[in-house]
Amino acid sequence: MNRFSQNKIRSFTTDLEVARAKALQNANDTKYYYASCGQINGCNVINDSQSTGVPSTLVSLEMTETPVHLILGNPSMVDVLSMLEKQIKLKVISLGFVGNLEGYFNAEIRNWVDEIYFSSTINVVLSSMKNKLKAGQTLLFSPACPSGDFYSDYNSRGNAFDAIIKNWIN
Repeated sequence: MNRFSQNKIRSFTTDLEVARAKALQNANDTKYYYASCGQINGCNVINDSQSTGVPSTLVSLEMTETPVHLILGNPSMVDVLSMLEKQIKLKVISLGFVGNLEGYFNAEIRNWVDEIYFSSTINVVLSSMKNKLKAGQTLLFSPACPSGDFYSDYNSRGNAFDAIIKNWIN
């Protein structure tokens, strides 16, 4: 392994440690931090809207023990998506992106999962994935990006996700 690779791994490990420390430090503010919001077709639904960076989403993927339908965020995070590659290949069944992202992806990323969905709204991405959800799986909304493109903060983003899920459950 060359020096560049070692530095990149060391930097990534530090990012993970920082993400975990922040999660523990903010334990009092757990709204939308890997929060269960019910089930659809027996599939657990997790709202992780507090995930405003790739390291946080990586931790959430590591915490999830069942196959995952993952919803991520905007174009600015595409360049660092490779940090999630191992966990995506290992656990993710389908991948949804909220934002105008379709043109950003190369064939390599498209080969990581069976299905990828793109839309500018959470509702359309969720609707595309809804019929794929099965018992023993997890739908994980963990954007890995700031909420500023569409929402004022992660609470607004989390509220929008929750409202759609609650509507489907009821």
